[in-house]
Formats: sequence, structure tokens, C-alpha cells
Amino acid sequence: MSAALVFQNLTLGYDRLPAVQQLDTEIQEGSLTAIVGPNGAGKSTLLKGVTGALAPLEGKVHIDGSVMKKSLTCPNSPKLTGVFRSPLSIWLLWAFGARSGRSAD
Repeated sequence: MSAALVFQNLTLGYDRLPAVQQLDTEIQEGSLTAIVGPNGAGKSTLLKGVTGALAPLEGKVHIDGSVMKKSLTCPNSPKLTGVFRSPLSIWLLWAFGARSGRSAD
């Protein structure tokens, strides 16, 4: 298996205050991964970093070998309008089929 997500010295936060610090790990394609932790641990911040909704304070996020540079966008489809509004929803759509050309029906 190859790495679908690679976090390279990733630090994410708000107003220069880190919430996720120096994360170095890989998530393999096809693996089942859970993000768990108490309130304020950085779970949502990490997902915002994965989707590009939050720029890293330091480090990089690689998705399928490419460095995340900007927020993912939703494909133009009347069926998707109003359904996939958040960056996380868009990323999940991409991760579970839209990027492989499968229909979102």
C-alpha cells in the first residue's frame, strides 16, 4: 500500500498559536483511521489542515503525493449543490469516489 496522506512536520493553529504540533506520520491508502481525543485536542484543526481550509503554520500535508496548496473545490453538479458545503464534506466526497470518476449519485 502507498501513503494516501503524509504529514511532514505539520503544525496547525490559529493566530500563530499551535493546536497540532510537529505531526510526522503517514496514513496508508485503504487503511481505517480514527482521529480521537478530548475537546480542544486539535481534531477539527487537523481535518481543516487536510482539506486546505487552514494553512499550516509549519510543515506540509501531502495527499496522494501532491502537496496540499489550496482548499479542495466541489465538482459542479446540480445534485451536489447545497449538500457538500464544508471543505471536509468535499474532501470526503473526493476521498470516497469522486476522484476516481465514480458518480456521487
